[in-house]
Amino acid sequence: MKIKNTILILAYILVFSSCASDDDNTPTQIDREPETVIEQTAIINFTNEESNEIDFGDVVVDIITTQVFNIENTGNSDLNITNIVIPDNYTIDISSTTITPNTNKDFTITFSPTEILDYSNVIQIESNATGGNDTITITGFGVSPIYDGSIVLNTQEEVDHFGKLGYTSITGGLNIGQVTSIASTIVDLEPLNKILEVGFLEVFSTTSLENLNGLEKLNVINSIQMVSNSALKNIDALKSVTKLEGYINFLSNNSLTKIDGLENLIEVKENVRFNNNALLENIDGLSSLKSVGTDFDLLGSPLIENLNGLSSLENVGVELHVSGSLLLENLNGLSNLKSASLLRFSDNVSLYDYCGIKDLLTNDGANLYHNGQRYNRFNPTKSEVVNSTCSELVPLGVYDGNLLMDSNSDIEKFVSKNFHTIRGSFGVNGQAITNLDFLENLETVTSDLNIRNTDLTNLDGLDKLIYVNQLFIQENAMLADYCGLNSFIENGTINNTGDYRYIITDNLYNPTLEELQNGQCTD
Repeated sequence: MKIKNTILILAYILVFSSCASDDDNTPTQIDREPETVIEQTAIINFTNEESNEIDFGDVVVDIITTQVFNIENTGNSDLNITNIVIPDNYTIDISSTTITPNTNKDFTITFSPTEILDYSNVIQIESNATGGNDTITITGFGVSPIYDGSIVLNTQEEVDHFGKLGYTSITGGLNIGQVTSIASTIVDLEPLNKILEVGFLEVFSTTSLENLNGLEKLNVINSIQMVSNSALKNIDALKSVTKLEGYINFLSNNSLTKIDGLENLIEVKENVRFNNNALLENIDGLSSLKSVGTDFDLLGSPLIENLNGLSSLENVGVELHVSGSLLLENLNGLSNLKSASLLRFSDNVSLYDYCGIKDLLTNDGANLYHNGQRYNRFNPTKSEVVNSTCSELVPLGVYDGNLLMDSNSDIEKFVSKNFHTIRGSFGVNGQAITNLDFLENLETVTSDLNIRNTDLTNLDGLDKLIYVNQLFIQENAMLADYCGLNSFIENGTINNTGDYRYIITDNLYNPTLEELQNGQCTD
């Protein structure tokens, strides 16, 4: 029995040892931290041209205008917009949408005021957003279609924006560009086509504007100015202008070829000035103009061939001045002119026919400006036009009329014409005159030659002079050398035989005619 029990105990020990050995080979259990749960976010990020609000500013009543704004979802889950609540008089193209993470969407909002009111308010965004701002400030004002004051537009963007506002009238000026600013690159005025009336229209210093298209319905009450617009070719759009309380000024528009847009203009209460428009071919656009309140100037337009565009003109309040029209031959276009205080014509090198103003001068409707007719081909006095001849083709090289040299610019112009004969009186005056070299081709002065109050020391330059009617040399404080007259004294003629044919006084040296004839030409 003992043996049997011993065997059982040994067997039990073996089994227990085996189990213990198996337990030692079992892997050790490792404890793990629980996984992190990521929070779902949808975040509204609103942008509108780097602003945090939508600003429509002033919008004319019943005008529709739009803006675009953007909503970005900067969260990590879908942003579900279920509704966008907007104030009265605004509409939006999208009221519900889904924006996925890190994407954005554009929204177009429209403003249409129906009254003159402040429509500023907020937009409410209803969504599942977990962050960001769910309201957007929006401002807008309904205003009158009449813009009170003046507006200056320097860029195309400003023109486009102002046009969208819908104004139909401007009490002050519509200023395109500025005379004091850098040249404007505006190219198109079509956005301004709703404007029907302005007090002033001014276009300054544009470089790309070729026409005024867009202003066809525009009436201008007071004045029009077009200055230094290098690309402007025509003003056809101004046909609605019929009367101006102020003035017209077109200056240095170097591409302007015609002004037909003014064809319905009847009256200008102040000045009309077209100056230095180098390519202006005609002024036919003024064919309806009857009255100018003060001055009419047409200066520095060398391509003008006639004044037919002034055929309806009856009255000029002060002065009519035409200068620098190199192809102008006659004044027939002024035949209906009934009154003007003064008429002045200068530097029209082809002008020889004044018969178009003979009736005007005969009836004392105007006076020719004293000595105002200069450097035309024919430079008659009023008396000559009325009583003798109103037209004469003066030969080349002959200056017709009286002429005075008193500045360097006068000298330069005289030299450029290469005159040899002055058919009239000729004066040299002033301390700017230091020599007479510019007279080296002068042969004849049919009236008086008068040299007075200069800084001359000699008369060199008169070597070719052969004829004068009278000779006056006076008040030249440094003049002591008359030898430049030797050839004239020997071979020339002083036509006048009276006591005042030769007067030399108040110079540094004052020789008598006999002394000069005896060779005493210097002191």
